[in-house]
Amino acid sequence: MSFNLNTIGLNTITTSNTAALNSTINNVNNNNNNNINNINNNNNSNNNLNMLSTTISTPTSNPPTLQPQQAQQRQSGDNGGITLTGQLLAIQQPQPPQPQPQQTQLQQSANNTPPPSVENITIYILPVGIQTTSLPPFLMKKHTLFKRLFGHISQRFSIEESQLIFLFQDRIDPEQCPNDIGLNSGETIVVRKLKNKLRANNLHSIFVNNIGSLFNNPVYSDIAFKLLDGSLLLSHKNILSSRCQKFQGMFQNDMKESQLKEIEIVNYEPAVFRKMIEYLYSDSLNEDNIDMVLQLIIIADEYLLDTLKHRCELKLITEINSNNVALFLLKSDIYNCKFLKKSSMEFILGNVKKLFQNKEFNKVLSESPSLLLEVIQEMAPLYEDNVNGSRKSYFTINGN
Repeated sequence: MSFNLNTIGLNTITTSNTAALNSTINNVNNNNNNNINNINNNNNSNNNLNMLSTTISTPTSNPPTLQPQQAQQRQSGDNGGITLTGQLLAIQQPQPPQPQPQQTQLQQSANNTPPPSVENITIYILPVGIQTTSLPPFLMKKHTLFKRLFGHISQRFSIEESQLIFLFQDRIDPEQCPNDIGLNSGETIVVRKLKNKLRANNLHSIFVNNIGSLFNNPVYSDIAFKLLDGSLLLSHKNILSSRCQKFQGMFQNDMKESQLKEIEIVNYEPAVFRKMIEYLYSDSLNEDNIDMVLQLIIIADEYLLDTLKHRCELKLITEINSNNVALFLLKSDIYNCKFLKKSSMEFILGNVKKLFQNKEFNKVLSESPSLLLEVIQEMAPLYEDNVNGSRKSYFTINGN
């Protein structure tokens, strides 16, 4: 029996190869199945992460961000599979926008100070008889009521506003504005403190009131004054002598007036002399007429009544304006009224530009060269301050 070796070999080889091939195919299939399973596992992990991300998301306009902190991917050496060995996720909540620090109104106004407009005017304040530090110029609108400025000045002085008088030509009402009084930029307002007014109901004792009741009273009267209008003013020598040095000298034993029962008064108007005698009995001055007060200064100077003169000065100081300041300055210089003269001079210095356009003011100064020289001497320091630019900063008064 003969064998075909080639056939046998082929068949053997074919069978052997087939078995080996089948074994290889099975191994490949197994490996593929493993790879597919690994990929499915990875897909499931990713799906779980997506579900976790959806669950944790916050109801805001910006969804939370998932940031991987550690992710490792590793390839299998034999089968090329991808295995998810670990992954940490940090969930970052959206942070609300941080507000920018805003400037206060004061800071904004300081950084964006608008240039003075044509409706803004610069006002200078001149305190008279008030001890205070120098005040800056004030910037306010032409239609702003003065009550805002007055309130600020009152706080700076620590003085009640009712105790302050503000003057520009005439006394300024708090409800007025610069337009109402013709106040222009660069002009000055004078401020003074009111003196405590004497009031009969709280300053006069019962004794003084009783003495006052003897004014022009015939009871115990021992002297009479015959006035220009023919009327008699009944008085008492002891009261007049105790209150007035001139009367004290007149009623001494070696003077002829001491022997008289009636003295004629020819140098003063009846109302003026009567008012002076009334003051000696009552120690009060209730007079609002400026002309009368000026006449009382003259008679007080003659009769050596310094207290009466001083009270007249205080009254006139509150009435200073552009129309009468020249007259007040002249009278105060003639009759040695120091307080009135000082206040008049301060008012002049604060309103020099406008006053030198006043004919009456110029007339008075032209007739009194000594006063004109004093005004010029007082102006010199202010002129130097303006030249050196000391008035540059100003305080703004806001309001409508």
